[in-house]
Amino acid sequence: MQRGNGVDLAAVYQLLREVAEALQMHTERFGSIDRRLDEQAEKLNQIIQVMNEHGRRFEEAAAVFNRHEGKLDDVNLRLDDLRGTLDGYHRSVLGQGVLLSDAIERVERIEKHLGLAPLAK
Repeated sequence: MQRGNGVDLAAVYQLLREVAEALQMHTERFGSIDRRLDEQAEKLNQIIQVMNEHGRRFEEAAAVFNRHEGKLDDVNLRLDDLRGTLDGYHRSVLGQGVLLSDAIERVERIEKHLGLAPLAK
């Protein structure tokens, strides 16, 4: 690199040229990497948009489900009330039915005892 008293300018020029070529190669490579990263970032943004849309739809479905669940609870409560009312009605009818049949048997025995003709049914 050095001849006599000075620096060999050709050698310095050659080193600077190699550095410039290496820098250019690295710049192109980093540019390629930046473009790929930009493409990946764009894809990720699209995926995030889709996920946000699905999340919004899921929240809407959950709200509908919750409304229906509340309605189902109301229906179950009313069915329980209806069952209780129907059970009470059946008990009342059966209770009166048993008493009525006892009364009919008693009237028939009295009619028989008194020798009365049975009532037409």
